[in-house]
Amino acid sequence: LQVDCSWTRPVTVITLMGHLHDWGTRFSVDHLKKDGSQTRIYEIADWNPDWTYEPQVQSYDDGSLTPETGDVFSTQCTWDNQSGAELQFPKEMCVAIGLAYPLDMPILCDTGAGVNE
Repeated sequence: LQVDCSWTRPVTVITLMGHLHDWGTRFSVDHLKKDGSQTRIYEIADWNPDWTYEPQVQSYDDGSLTPETGDVFSTQCTWDNQSGAELQFPKEMCVAIGLAYPLDMPILCDTGAGVNE
């Protein structure tokens, strides 16, 4: 699954983390800039289900992650579904979570609702 979220205003991101459940195998987030460049800013190449409740946090408290209006964060998740059934929310999910400033409201982006501020 790939979810692309565009930034609607410039911010400074200070932390980023991924969230999957038991069938997750890989999680990554790429920063796609308006100039066409791309940087992998978060990656877990071998997901451990223990991290569902103990997320692996990437810190950017040095101020180095500053997406601008129009930049995109592209989140990719993969699973190895051995359950015998279709994986659906809330049994499985693909969520990138971050803290950023200055924001007076959360920014939410998902495959069904688009971007909400």
